[in-house]
Amino acid sequence: MRPLTINESREQAFDRFIENGKTRICRNREFCGITISDYVDHLMDSDDRGLAIGLIRYVTTVDTGDVNSLPIIQSHQEFIRDSLDSFLMQHKDKLEAEFNAQYQEALDEQMILAAGF
Repeated sequence: MRPLTINESREQAFDRFIENGKTRICRNREFCGITISDYVDHLMDSDDRGLAIGLIRYVTTVDTGDVNSLPIIQSHQEFIRDSLDSFLMQHKDKLEAEFNAQYQEALDEQMILAAGF
């Protein structure tokens, strides 16, 4: 992950911060105190629980040799990605606080470097 810089707009930096966070979560890494386990718990406790159960059933029973499996798996991936966005927005305050801290740290570091220290 590339560190935050002040050369990009704050909005672009926040969007990149969120995208990096989604990647971390999907790779079973923590992001701002949020883990893949938190996300799975959210899926199982949400209104979309039936879709999550359907995904588990499908993955458990899918015939990977069937060429028709790929589009179904891709539709499940799309659901998971959309749901992850929604899940992260429920934690927007926490994410913005961490982003602001990292962004300020990047500003401070750039000021120190510009001063020649």
